Amino acid sequence: MAPSLFPSPHLAADPALAAFIRAIPKTETHLHLEGALPHALLRELDPSRFAAPPAFWEPGFRYDDFPHFDGVMREHAAAWFRSAEAYGRAAALLLPALAAQNVRYVEASVHLPAVHAAGGEAVLAALRAAAAATPQVELRLFAGMTRGLYATHAAVIEAALGWKEVDGFDVYGPEAVPFEPWTADVWRRARQAGKFTKAHAGEFGDAAAVRHAVEALGVTRVEHGLAAAADPALCALLRERGVTLDICPVSNWRLRAVPSLGAHPIAALHRAGVRCTVSTDDPFFFGTTLENEYAALAREAGLTRTELLQLARHGWEAALVSPAVREEALAEIAALQAGLG
Repeated sequence: MAPSLFPSPHLAADPALAAFIRAIPKTETHLHLEGALPHALLRELDPSRFAAPPAFWEPGFRYDDFPHFDGVMREHAAAWFRSAEAYGRAAALLLPALAAQNVRYVEASVHLPAVHAAGGEAVLAALRAAAAATPQVELRLFAGMTRGLYATHAAVIEAALGWKEVDGFDVYGPEAVPFEPWTADVWRRARQAGKFTKAHAGEFGDAAAVRHAVEALGVTRVEHGLAAAADPALCALLRERGVTLDICPVSNWRLRAVPSLGAHPIAALHRAGVRCTVSTDDPFFFGTTLENEYAALAREAGLTRTELLQLARHGWEAALVSPAVREEALAEIAALQAGLG
């Protein structure tokens, strides 16, 4: 069994809870591959610079703000992700570590300009090869890009619409930059090309950004979406359209989007009938694992084991898998639920 790549402090505190969470067949539907960089690869690259565990793994560490995080991430990720081989080696370590947590389905965003610089479609081929070596995990690849990217990378984005190894498109970045008009057009054409689309909104921005992602961009998957909790009308829209929020609690806490894990709105959103999933976002930079996220929700946010199973069920309902794979996972979750009495 592959060792854990990142810390799991909430998981380690309760062995019985840890065993329960390990038994859940899980999905990871909000993962940035560059943010899941195994620390061992950085140590190999520059032992003097990256010898010690990073400061951002400390239990009480929180970033000053999003720009602080963005700078730290770029500094580390840019040091490693420079070739198709580098991407493949990272995935070859990451995917078995996810399988060891009983994670069976992953949607990984890769930053499109970095992928282009590192070899374009060769990067995707290297990631597919790593996935083939870990058949326990079904991988979907998303071309990720920042909100203001089209002006400088239009040709790359247009080319990516035709890349057969791309399963979907994701847009992210500082929410102070609004979604630009190109996004809705590209997202529409991506769906016409058979790609799935999603968008980051409502982590730091307001509910209007989440509404725009759903109504103007046409997505049914919003990454984060925390701001919806304060808007009952928006929650009603999300329920009506079957929109799923892919939420990353430890990330939200480390980035100061929420004051504490206990005050995280995922419980309120879930109890309001909004479909939510659980993911890690950038596990290297937030010092977390998917199992740790589930444990944090139980220990800090007060979610019951039944609610943890419901969140896992939502992940499979949203996953881009065959009906047979979905039904098998849902049956396992139902068996775990029955075992709770």
